[in-house]
Amino acid sequence: MPPNLATLLGEYGYAVVVATVFLMNAGIPVPGHAAYLAACALAAQGTLSLPLVFVSGVIPAFFGAWAGFAVGQRGGRKLVDTVGPRVGLSAERVAAIERFFQKHGDAAVFFTRFIIVIRTFGNLFAGMSEFSTRRFLLVTAAGAAAWGAAYAALGTIFTESWRLIEDWLGTTGLIVLGGLALVGFLHVLWRRRKKRPS
Repeated sequence: MPPNLATLLGEYGYAVVVATVFLMNAGIPVPGHAAYLAACALAAQGTLSLPLVFVSGVIPAFFGAWAGFAVGQRGGRKLVDTVGPRVGLSAERVAAIERFFQKHGDAAVFFTRFIIVIRTFGNLFAGMSEFSTRRFLLVTAAGAAAWGAAYAALGTIFTESWRLIEDWLGTTGLIVLGGLALVGFLHVLWRRRKKRPS
């Protein structure tokens, strides 16, 4: 774990997860995924509480996405044209992201957090598209919960190598692995519930 991130999590704990995940989903390029994965790894080691880490990630992911979506609705095009080139959003990349949202609709919103290329700016582009606010909020709530569960599973399973997941996995690999982790996570919960005496 990078010393700066480890120090921040050690000193401020859940607040680091809340702040970075919110800002990342709102469209600010901060390491929200890394902070959440690291917090889950610390939870697996007993330093933090996994349920609290999960809540600290999922709720800010939802509200940050809402904020990014609202910015996209009200002035996204002007913002992208002005600031985009400074943060790596070339005209070609902007066009590609717009095509992605037009082609995939709800799935694009749901999987935004899992896709490396668009995860920071995805909610902004969703706001610039044809999505209604109600529809966006329903889909992004489901996406935030799935992201939180999948990354919690990854962070706890790969406690010692969480950073390698973020660095080495590409878009497709992360979606597939995240989906498998989510299925495994839900299966474990189901088995535990089944074993409880009625």
